[in-house]
Amino acid sequence: MISKKNVLQSEPFDDIIIIGISSVENDFVMAWHLNNLLKLNLTKKQNLKFTDQKFSEELSFYYFNQGENGSVYNLLMLNKTVIGITKLPQSTDFILIIRNNLSNLPLDQIKKVIRTIPKVILSYTIDWEKFRGLDSLLEQVDLHELTIQRNEKRMPPRARK
Repeated sequence: MISKKNVLQSEPFDDIIIIGISSVENDFVMAWHLNNLLKLNLTKKQNLKFTDQKFSEELSFYYFNQGENGSVYNLLMLNKTVIGITKLPQSTDFILIIRNNLSNLPLDQIKKVIRTIPKVILSYTIDWEKFRGLDSLLEQVDLHELTIQRNEKRMPPRARK
């Protein structure tokens, strides 16, 4: 009998919003402000190991899942190497990824709220299809998220945080 191999595959990026944020703030302070202002619960998870053909970098990674009928949020703090690979504007320090926007959050309102955070210079929408290399980052975010979920299922309920 031939055994089948399980292969992790990420879903296509159908319903995804990416907001670029320019700020000199720390990642945990940015997550705290987003949690307060947008009523989220972004929590720090294991850093994302973003790998490309030439390098490997660890990016600060925050995650919040609203549940079965809600959105999934990721906050990543970028570094100059990743910005160069993805061809994002140099002023992008963070990206906030919102998937499954079932609640139809008003995007303009979210960007305005983000701009009220101290030390935020700019928040703007990123069209992921226009930036070469960003799809690779999004795929790695998806796979990282699956790994986190799989590891949390294995942990006893008391150990999860």
